[in-house]
Amino acid sequence: MTYVSVKFILFLFAFFIIYFIVPGTKGKQVCILLGNCLFYLASGINGFIILLLTSIIAYGSSLMLQKKYENYYPEAEGLEVPQQVKLFSGYKRKNFPLLLASLLLIVGVLVYVKLGRYFMQAAAGFLIVPIGLSYYTLSIVGYLIDIYEGRVFPERNFFKFFLCVSYFPHIIQGPIGRYERLLKQVENLPGFSYDRMSKGLCFIIWGLFKKLVLADTLSLYTTRIFGQVADFTLLQIVLAIVLYAIQLYADFSGCMDMVSGISGIIGIELDKNFACPFFSKGAAEFWRRWHITLGLWFRDYIYMPIANASWLKKRTRKLRKNHKTRAARILGTALPSAVVWILTGLWHGTGMDYLLWGCYWGGIIIISGILENWFQGIRDKCKIREDNLPFRLFQTIRTFFIYCVGIAIVAPGSMSALRILIVETVHKCMNNNWGHWQIGSLLSGAGLTITEIGVILIGLCILFLADFLQNRVLQKGENIVELLLRRNILVRWSVLYLLIFMILLFGRFGSENVADTFMYAFY
Repeated sequence: MTYVSVKFILFLFAFFIIYFIVPGTKGKQVCILLGNCLFYLASGINGFIILLLTSIIAYGSSLMLQKKYENYYPEAEGLEVPQQVKLFSGYKRKNFPLLLASLLLIVGVLVYVKLGRYFMQAAAGFLIVPIGLSYYTLSIVGYLIDIYEGRVFPERNFFKFFLCVSYFPHIIQGPIGRYERLLKQVENLPGFSYDRMSKGLCFIIWGLFKKLVLADTLSLYTTRIFGQVADFTLLQIVLAIVLYAIQLYADFSGCMDMVSGISGIIGIELDKNFACPFFSKGAAEFWRRWHITLGLWFRDYIYMPIANASWLKKRTRKLRKNHKTRAARILGTALPSAVVWILTGLWHGTGMDYLLWGCYWGGIIIISGILENWFQGIRDKCKIREDNLPFRLFQTIRTFFIYCVGIAIVAPGSMSALRILIVETVHKCMNNNWGHWQIGSLLSGAGLTITEIGVILIGLCILFLADFLQNRVLQKGENIVELLLRRNILVRWSVLYLLIFMILLFGRFGSENVADTFMYAFY
């Protein structure tokens, strides 16, 4: 049961009615918990059992970790801060074996599933694969590490903890939030609010438009091109890469808009996952705007622990002592960045294409960081201001091009398909097989109808306009829905009716049109 299935719409309708009828915070908590269980059980009882067992392991481990710290607090009273840090470090060393064992058990399920699907393709169908495994595993790991580091206290009520782990609006595709933030909101659930309902429904409509109308119509073109690249011209292949990049963004961000709207209606605010990434001026900024919660997770739990590790600091100090300051700075940032991007690639997929994708982005970000001062020197010599509009436009186009190259690595679906794509592209270049430059010819040449071409062009214009406006109000902490709701009633309803009309008329409903799946809803 995914977020765009008929079953889910009926489930959501019943859930909202019961949720707002049930009085009191505890009643609403029970309603959410039961809703989580029903949603997950609809995908299979085996996956639900794995989710439950994983939650029990995490819950028990969190309490055992905290129990070992009980003697620390009375011992730390009256001590100076350096002494407290030293004392806590001793307790952490005692707790580390327990943390390691817990993480091995929890992460082991994710590794087993990913390696099983990679090395045993023929037997992949026999694997028990819980939906959202990649997402809730990272959240649980972060929760346990936070307790181990003394940043948060564990939740002692298992039902509240399991409610957060299995929270159905974000379990399939995230965002990867912090459980302590969700727990605080679960303890203070508000009643019905017309404003929250209006805002939430607008987010849901906007998400459905991006997914069902734009992303799924674009998939008709990209699937045909990547399925048989030899049959198409070079320009059609290039256009497929560009449109696949937009398709992925519309699909994933559309899902995030929907879950934000669903969660917002019941009064729970989820972490933001996108911030107009296609307006980024560099690779590092792009990943601060794209899949934001994943980037923050890797920063907090992979990058910073490696960057602050004593063995790495010792090595960089030695380099500085030998007057190799630049080498020390590069080592101190490049090594943790390389580890992060290798793991990021493997998290997205276990094929060699995803490993190559991770290395590509890691290399781009590391090299750009190393050469930043050099680039700044060139800009200063050429007297190019950062706020110069043509220069900002160049940076935005350059970043989108870098993103599209990364997309070309994984869009074919495997290393063998990638090799075919590269060979065919080189072959068409050498033979000057570019094809027609007209956008209509490029799209219709892949079998798209006039209606589908029109839907794509209109959808792209609407998406660009919405993101352009969103980017302008981003620094104010506002979003496009709040901007729309402040307009007069004529503008408001004209926009909403247009989106609803396009969803009903051009939305690609049904599994045969891949509407029942999301591109980022991997295990």
